[in-house]
Amino acid sequence: SAVCFYIISRYARNGIVRFCSRGKCNSTYCKESEARGLMDLEYFLQVVGRICKVNFENIDAFALLKELVNRPDLTGFFFVFDPPYVSTKDNPGTFRNYWEAPFTWDDQQELALWARSISQRNGKWLLTINDCEEVRGIYQQHAYDGGYSVFFHEHSVHYSCSNTTKGRGKRPELIITNYPAPKP
Repeated sequence: SAVCFYIISRYARNGIVRFCSRGKCNSTYCKESEARGLMDLEYFLQVVGRICKVNFENIDAFALLKELVNRPDLTGFFFVFDPPYVSTKDNPGTFRNYWEAPFTWDDQQELALWARSISQRNGKWLLTINDCEEVRGIYQQHAYDGGYSVFFHEHSVHYSCSNTTKGRGKRPELIITNYPAPKP
């Protein structure tokens, strides 16, 4: 199930990935020349081989981090954080809300503190969010205070699911890591 979750979340367009009898991907994603690249059965099997022993957890980040608070060494752990994005239209400076309890700047500060704790215990992390000077500042300050480096990677993402045509298309995004990473 982890492999299926990865493939669908990473490569699917509208939740559809399919292969024809010749082993070629023939879903909408694969037909777009500007997508991340065409995926065929050989590449799919390579991905499966690389992640077959990965343990994916899709739970509240703060709950998971609190479970790991007493673990002195996080070598081998890799955390991916995808918090709500900062709103730039409706309520600038607030976070987009997807559930009853809104995500706040205090939550972003807490996440940055956890990122610092992970870094200080040899774990790796990656955070994806829309590019915003305030977010950059929070993670840069925590890195400086915690004695580690952060790396900012700017790239664009193709949004395919939106209730309006204007909501679809390429958008700038920011990836923040505590390790040097190749350009996405």
